[in-house]
Amino acid sequence: MKTSPSTFGIFIKERRKNLGMSITDLSTLSQISEDHLCMIESGTFKQGVTDQVIKLLASALKIPPTQLLIAIGYLDGKWASSDYNRQIAFQMTMLKVENAWLRHELQLAKNVSVV
Repeated sequence: MKTSPSTFGIFIKERRKNLGMSITDLSTLSQISEDHLCMIESGTFKQGVTDQVIKLLASALKIPPTQLLIAIGYLDGKWASSDYNRQIAFQMTMLKVENAWLRHELQLAKNVSVV
């Protein structure tokens, strides 16, 4: 079951607000334009959210990408728990996504200079 774009947008907006971020702050941190973020939050974007956007948003919002994948409906926790093979497939997917996210975070940390 896919989550509607507006539900995903509400999730993004609530997380952003809980972190005390403005749309400009999120745009700066995620390197996603304010216009694109506004379309995501309002549910008016026409195309699907790309892997890159998921990774950038997850990093900026300080959550694992898997939370965003579940919020947008790409992953379903109920599906994953219905049988053993699905649990394994789900866990493998999670590990791949988390690994990509951690590599991205490590790269960002390497790019930050220590003062």
